[in-house]
Amino acid sequence: ESAWRAEPGEVRQLYQGLLQVGVAWHHYQKGNIPGAVKVMARGLANLGCLPAVCQGIDLVDFRLQAEEFNTHVLDYGTEQTPSAAKYPIIHMKDEGANHEST
Repeated sequence: ESAWRAEPGEVRQLYQGLLQVGVAWHHYQKGNIPGAVKVMARGLANLGCLPAVCQGIDLVDFRLQAEEFNTHVLDYGTEQTPSAAKYPIIHMKDEGANHEST
């Protein structure tokens, strides 16, 4: 949290959004579905305003995974175990080339 507070502009929004997705996952694992949905909405909003690649992170891919996780939570809630949902994984992408890494 201290990292995003110290940053201005889109880097701050990136850090905040990534942390919020992580917090949403934590809430989901603890069975706090309303908390997971609420924090995920904030995380997706923060990440949604950023470019496709920000600080080397492929946000198109990450947002898609986060949205799929959010849909899973909304559809199934606590009816399935936390392992049934896939946590969004950060993939790096070189902004100037077609090279990707995980």
